[in-house]
Amino acid sequence: MRLSRYILGFVLLSALFITGCGEDGETTTAESPYTGGNKGIVAEFEPFGIVEDGVYTIYRDETFPIQILLKNKGEEDISPGDIEVELKGIFLGDFSGITAEELSNDDEVEGISDVNPDGGEEIINFGSDVQYTPEIKGDFVPLDILATYTYRYKTKTSVPKACFVEDFRDTDFCDVDEKKTAYSSAAPIQVESVTEQPAGAGRVSLAFDITNVGGGSATLPGEEFNTRYDQISYKIVPSTEADRWECTAAGREDSARFSGGEARIICKLEESLEEGDKYTKEIVLEIDYDYRDVIQESLRVRSVVE
Repeated sequence: MRLSRYILGFVLLSALFITGCGEDGETTTAESPYTGGNKGIVAEFEPFGIVEDGVYTIYRDETFPIQILLKNKGEEDISPGDIEVELKGIFLGDFSGITAEELSNDDEVEGISDVNPDGGEEIINFGSDVQYTPEIKGDFVPLDILATYTYRYKTKTSVPKACFVEDFRDTDFCDVDEKKTAYSSAAPIQVESVTEQPAGAGRVSLAFDITNVGGGSATLPGEEFNTRYDQISYKIVPSTEADRWECTAAGREDSARFSGGEARIICKLEESLEEGDKYTKEIVLEIDYDYRDVIQESLRVRSVVE
């Protein structure tokens, strides 16, 4: 009987503790507004033919397709014409049936969402009946077909509860000196962490640590790619909120260069908080860039036995 009372008391105390945590704003965690992930556009070649010894293999008198399947595995919708795909690795003059060296998407390619978890897709068709035309000396010719694809993309990062407290010593409601919970939309450029710190009397700063996790290269929208470093543009949104902040990345406003695959953006409040201010607020950073990646597939063209 005594053991039963102990168990009942423990259950009641546990229930009270759980209820308290649910009601306390400091212990609840905001849900992510994004699906999340580390991919953008994913490309793959459609099969060239049959596979022999792990390699696609055709005969010289056969035709084969060069088609690339594009899948949007991030959360940014892609407008028509915003994905450019270029064939590389082969001399186009050695083939008949290739319609172009560079093509783009005809339709919008939707990003992933709750209603469309797989995202949109489109096939880029460089030719349905491509044929290798030179004479083959020997049993076969090994080929490596490459395709580079470039697309415009964005990453959105939400800091649901940035802390705005005029008196930094007051940590009962929120703390201005700590790493913050942050969520990024699915994209190849990710914000890995956000840290808030005091930045002078009544002012706070947010440091966004950013990483290229997609395996490709990034550059400013509309600019050439640099083999030495990635670069991105950024801003706080909406514009009414952006007016309150001064953001820089290694001294650069509105753009950031990566070093060692990483970049840091620091945003500081322009003006001090009013006396007695004490609140939390969502802050959203939007990162904009062109992204480029490459795929490769091997093909073996066999000579025709007379």
